[in-house]
Amino acid sequence: MFTRFQRLFTGHEERVIGIDIGTESVKLAEVSNQRQQQQLLAIGLLPIPVGLLADGSIADSKEFQDLLRQLLSSCGASARNVVLSLGSRSIFAREVLFPAMAEKELREAMKWNVEKYVPYEAGSYYYDVAIAGKTKSNLEMKVLLVAVLRNTINPIISTIKAIGLKPLAVEIESLASYRTLEGAANSVVIDLGSELSQITAFQQGSPAVIRTIGIGGRRFTEAIMHDLSLDYQDAEHVKQCQTDSFLQEQLPVQQLDKQSQVELVAGELIREVRRTIEYHQNQNPDASINNLFLTGGGAKLKNLSHYIASQLDLPVQLHQPLRSLVPSGNVEQERLNDLFPQLAVAIGLALRGGEDR
Repeated sequence: MFTRFQRLFTGHEERVIGIDIGTESVKLAEVSNQRQQQQLLAIGLLPIPVGLLADGSIADSKEFQDLLRQLLSSCGASARNVVLSLGSRSIFAREVLFPAMAEKELREAMKWNVEKYVPYEAGSYYYDVAIAGKTKSNLEMKVLLVAVLRNTINPIISTIKAIGLKPLAVEIESLASYRTLEGAANSVVIDLGSELSQITAFQQGSPAVIRTIGIGGRRFTEAIMHDLSLDYQDAEHVKQCQTDSFLQEQLPVQQLDKQSQVELVAGELIREVRRTIEYHQNQNPDASINNLFLTGGGAKLKNLSHYIASQLDLPVQLHQPLRSLVPSGNVEQERLNDLFPQLAVAIGLALRGGEDR
């Protein structure tokens, strides 16, 4: 899938920095993609000041440059080549059907048909396509179409160049995250961001369904605020530091007649995951879902993975670091284990540098 996916920029470098620009933080990972071994050289994360990004657009270019310089300096990253990912709100992705044809013919055909599928004004966006496989009849093929507004991506590219970095590619989060997963060819990945979450159904390693929903880590923090009568900072501390237990499969008898706010938010998330699976299987009757992966900053909420598994009757795995990715001496294993769900997209972006083309 990845070797066929041509991006907005192209390039192949041994040492690459992945930068994942989210709604509340910027995550960075530097990877050495030598063929004998992939080594994680640096990791970092910094919060984005309130108001600096508005709907994915940079409000103050100089301040954003300073933020990126601080991130590079704090984690010691030294490579110049960068692969970028923007938040799911900024990128449009859709699977469409086309008559079976060669990739060159597909690209020509898409020039005349892309406006049917992309919900942006003509000429206001970049787009790209990848063949994701054929239908059962072999008469049609599934095509992944990705688009991003020019006025969203151009300022970010200009900012990256202004601090001396070289942008190689722009990718969607689900493709980057997939590189860091093992055994995910036929799976659902739930990426819990701060404000939004992305649910992706993979079929034979290709993203068949990508949905963005308005449930993220902030909703869980607010639910903890309500359940424990805490302010936001204390509730966030509870969520991050695992100082309390939520989402127990067996509730105490005195709680059987009521649900906590945390359970209600989790139930809403589970309903969206179930809808995604049902839609995926309706569109692809032969598709199978073997497991679910939980990643992103909200994935560490205690018992969440077990609770989802009990409700959906599917195995749910918390995203763990790749066994094949060796951290350098500059990256503490304990810190990597703790931050990996948040850094998975950035690491996957950096790993792109090691792929054959």
